[in-house]
Amino acid sequence: MTSDHFNPVVVLRTGQVWQFDMAVDALKAAGIPHMAEEETVGGLRLAMPVAPAPGPGVFWSLRVPAAEEEKAKRVLSELPFEIKTDPGPWDFEPPPSGKKVRKVLLLVALVVVLTLALLGLLRLFL
Repeated sequence: MTSDHFNPVVVLRTGQVWQFDMAVDALKAAGIPHMAEEETVGGLRLAMPVAPAPGPGVFWSLRVPAAEEEKAKRVLSELPFEIKTDPGPWDFEPPPSGKKVRKVLLLVALVVVLTLALLGLLRLFL
């Protein structure tokens, strides 16, 4: 007979690699045994890859023994992000503030390129 103490339970599922890494480090520091997996929206579960690649419907999950679940949740609750076990398929995308920064940087790069192109044209004709 198996005991519920050995049945692993999911304490975190995320599409953000940095959140996953922080959670793994926190569990290691607390001495909580855990199992890391990569999951897809289709239900495929794989061992954690060496180089995880984020994308739509790809998640990373942390499982701990049932006996350690409450302790793991307490440790993870101290991290600076929301602990969830049911992320959406687009969870890998940056938050809206990150998208704004990306747009501003793209606009600045575009202005620089256009300015340099205009200066190059002026040098040709002057």
